[in-house]
Amino acid sequence: MKQAQFFTFILAGIIMCSLVWNACVYSGRNRESVSRQDSILSVDLCMKGLGFALNGKLEESLDAYSEAIRVNPWNPTAYGGRGMVKLGLNDLEGAYQDASSAIELDSTNADWYGNRAYVEMLRGNLAEAMDDLNKSLHLNPFYGWAYTKRGNVKFMMKDTSGACEDWKIAIGYNETEAMDSVYRHCF
Repeated sequence: MKQAQFFTFILAGIIMCSLVWNACVYSGRNRESVSRQDSILSVDLCMKGLGFALNGKLEESLDAYSEAIRVNPWNPTAYGGRGMVKLGLNDLEGAYQDASSAIELDSTNADWYGNRAYVEMLRGNLAEAMDDLNKSLHLNPFYGWAYTKRGNVKFMMKDTSGACEDWKIAIGYNETEAMDSVYRHCF
């Protein structure tokens, strides 16, 4: 259930980013080669993909995000959304590749590093997950979810005191998973 909540939260955040942050619509090295119409269509397809995902239609969501990438291959939001759908379909390698593509296109977005870190954590690559979570928190020091996941990684690496520190910070951002972890492991 918590993974499903995370999945929904991340997808909603990704789409909000593309609606509010102009750089998500017109980003990447060859953005001039994508028309404004195609950029808008790509965002519309991302919204369609989110709608499918929220209704549990992951295959349809995957198709919508893939079409968004076809229309505008420089839209990191489309890669981020498709990566989260692939994660929901248990395609960890595909999720990792799409998160990496989002980072390549927009290395200033903390969410992309957080997404890739989560995939790395699931794959058991804790050092890589820690590196991406540190980058994510460097970009957004108020990212409660990243503190929660970094605490989880530290706990998996047998650093309980470091994990408890991160979880306590995350509680300040109303991260309920962190609250549960503190009660279970920090007293």
